[in-house]
Amino acid sequence: MSQSQPPPAGAVSAPVRARALRLSWLGCALAGLWLPACRCSGSEPDQGPEAGDNLAGCRSACAAYSQAKCPRREGHGAYLECVEQCASALASSERAQCGKLRDAYHTCVARSAIDCPAVNSELGVALEQGEGVQACAGELASLDRCTAACRNEGSTHLGEGSVAGKLVKAELTRSGCTDCLQATRGGAPPGSPCSAASVCQEHCCTCSTGAARYRARACVDGACAPSDLACSVTPAAVLHSPCSQ
Repeated sequence: MSQSQPPPAGAVSAPVRARALRLSWLGCALAGLWLPACRCSGSEPDQGPEAGDNLAGCRSACAAYSQAKCPRREGHGAYLECVEQCASALASSERAQCGKLRDAYHTCVARSAIDCPAVNSELGVALEQGEGVQACAGELASLDRCTAACRNEGSTHLGEGSVAGKLVKAELTRSGCTDCLQATRGGAPPGSPCSAASVCQEHCCTCSTGAARYRARACVDGACAPSDLACSVTPAAVLHSPCSQ
């Protein structure tokens, strides 16, 4: 008659393993009732190279909103959507070179008491617009000023006027904070006769500070302007500053 052998040293029986697994899942489930960042299943929000370690700021700011339990804005799903939406905005603030101001705003939100009556949007939008965190209005305003030049990519401004004693007809297209060199449109080369900016070659222009870019073409005193001249006179001619608004 065969005799059962004792389990090897260090081995764990199947019933013990099953109980340990059930306890692990129960612990996570209970923690999920209290900690918005606890997740029992599913992947973490995307942490691509644009986000990097800065996603921690999104988590802490979104946790402040989630833990406030504002009506129709509470729940773990709302927290995750907030983090994902915040993460998608990280790349634009990085391109605008506004990372420190963004981190300062997220830190302020994480330390603030959320005013639920002032929260009218989904949590991700509320965080972006500063709803319910009046104490952080200064930090948000600084961040908005910093990122302003990178918004409204593709908007075009036309105009003409006298700039430094020269008659300028110009066209300016905002390029946000992305390289515009490959997006420039062709046209008549510098020095060619013109009666409108639209016939001239377009140039990619950089701002003296910040990461904003814009495309410009200009007809100056009846001749298509070269790159340096087009970039310098176009904002004044169209009455629009792509580097600061």
